[in-house]
Amino acid sequence: VEAVLAAHSITTVSYFLERGANKDMSRAALRWLLETFEIASCDCSLLMESLPQETREYEDAVTSVAAKRWNCGYIITRNCPDFESSQVPAITPADYLLQFPA
Repeated sequence: VEAVLAAHSITTVSYFLERGANKDMSRAALRWLLETFEIASCDCSLLMESLPQETREYEDAVTSVAAKRWNCGYIITRNCPDFESSQVPAITPADYLLQFPA
């Protein structure tokens, strides 16, 4: 399985980590993410393409467009309704894991 994170999500994760953990633990977690996942770049053309997308939040539009550009099979999220208009289907982590029987 190849997993991709949109570049803008790294700063969002960092924000939440730094609120709940010390700086060294936060940086270690970020390092793990950066070493484990492919990172989908976020450039001006991606941000412009995301503007007219019909999503409740711009961040979701950016995630959707990044997933499309990286040819992702799914957007794995706990909040599938926010991606109803996405060209890449959204699926919960639990539903995704059900595809891999033990």
